[in-house]
Amino acid sequence: MSTNHDITNQDSSQHGSVASYSLGFLLSILLTLVPYFLVVNHNLSKSYLIAAVVSAAILQLWIQLRFFLHLNRGSFFSFVFTAIIVVIIVFGSLWIMHDLNYFMMDPIMNPTHQAP
Repeated sequence: MSTNHDITNQDSSQHGSVASYSLGFLLSILLTLVPYFLVVNHNLSKSYLIAAVVSAAILQLWIQLRFFLHLNRGSFFSFVFTAIIVVIIVFGSLWIMHDLNYFMMDPIMNPTHQAP
């Protein structure tokens, strides 16, 4: 008994429409150009500029996930959990490597280090 896997029988509601992709693309372009022109023209103070760029980056991430990767609420939480785990692994590894480098350093290079 064989099963015929036909691509045309897949649920098309999982994929976005041309209008959805176009809206996502236009919003992505807008969220790229606005922070660029804010930085180039120095329209805001430094603290507001940083807040505006970070806010635009977070919105850009949401736009990319929503319109192009089609993440709904359930899959979005899975994505956030995965991202948190990756961040913990990367920063934990960097922390461990920094500590190993510090404790393996030559005492002449690091006079504050006390040999065990």
